[in-house]
Amino acid sequence: MKNKLNKKTNALLFYHLADAVAPEKDSNISNVEVLRCGTIHDRELDITAEMLSDYVKNFKDNVYGTEIQVNCEHMRGSEAAGWVKDLYIDGDKLMCTVEWTEMGVEKITKKLFKFVSAELAYKYPHHQTGSLVSNVFIGLALTNTPALKGQDALSLNEQLIKLLNDVTMFKKFLQSLKERAIVSKEDKDLMKTLLEELPADEQEAVKSEVAEVDAKPEVAEKTAEEIKAEEDAKVAADKAVADAAAAAGDQKTPEETLKEKDIQMQSLQEKLNASENEKTLLAEKLRIATLTEESKTKFLISKDRKVGVQEADLQAVTNFVATLSEEQSKAFNEVFNKIRAVDMTTLGEGGGDANETEEQKLEKADKEAEELSQKSGRTKADCLAEIYKLKGLAK
Repeated sequence: MKNKLNKKTNALLFYHLADAVAPEKDSNISNVEVLRCGTIHDRELDITAEMLSDYVKNFKDNVYGTEIQVNCEHMRGSEAAGWVKDLYIDGDKLMCTVEWTEMGVEKITKKLFKFVSAELAYKYPHHQTGSLVSNVFIGLALTNTPALKGQDALSLNEQLIKLLNDVTMFKKFLQSLKERAIVSKEDKDLMKTLLEELPADEQEAVKSEVAEVDAKPEVAEKTAEEIKAEEDAKVAADKAVADAAAAAGDQKTPEETLKEKDIQMQSLQEKLNASENEKTLLAEKLRIATLTEESKTKFLISKDRKVGVQEADLQAVTNFVATLSEEQSKAFNEVFNKIRAVDMTTLGEGGGDANETEEQKLEKADKEAEELSQKSGRTKADCLAEIYKLKGLAK
């Protein structure tokens, strides 16, 4: 047990993980209010205590016939955000016990949805007998526009959120180990200790990846001569230290020992910080490289793309896009895609054939304006005005 705790301490130091706590059983289950006695004014619906009792009774009697789903925005039959496990009455409220799915947890923790909306049937056929039953609870939806006002915003068990964070951090750590050619025994032991803190299904999901890391060599292969030289050097160094300590009668005080360990820890922390900085720089370089490839497709002028930038200016555009947020980058792409190339060669420089009449010139200009409008997406009136000006025609 002591060894396991030491490994956890290493996990805190090296990877800044929260102290692992085993999640309680069913920690992804929460109770939410779905209905209450009174009038829902914008639906002109009166809810009575008798109706709440009917909903609970018909749920217990399994009138609906299958487990009741929690959907998103009343999209019945879509993927489940959760499953209704129980209905019960608390005072003047109808409460629902929900077991959230991974999708439901994500939508709630990211605050994509904050409320629920009950799906009710005034009359519903019993799934076995077919006889109509009054007041049947048939579903629940995640929504941001509930009919039932005054609800508390949805929230999840803190241990569930912590568990999700632990799983995410473990997978990142596991991925970093998979990318190494050599994995030390200490890192392997740490991996196994963190693995034990995950739920059984998560452990099973990464079983093959853990085995892959565990099979990696713990040290670089060395020749017999190198091993012998290292052993001899260690023996000589140990002897030199022992001789020097004996000659000086060196005995470290507890304070000196603690200070020495503190210095070692500071050095280790500096190395960790440098490693994190290196990872950040690599991630930024990867992001710029990815943006550069995307910019070639989106912005580089080519045989097929008549509007864009020259290759010499591509990096400047990429660097600018890198400074934008995701929303700003999307807006920039939309604006850029609205730019159109217009072939003005058909407009000519003068008024055309010297033998053309004014009426013929005007008729020809009208046709050219129609073609230019179709190509450029501008109004015909704007195109006609431009052609009149180029040809020197009277408006």
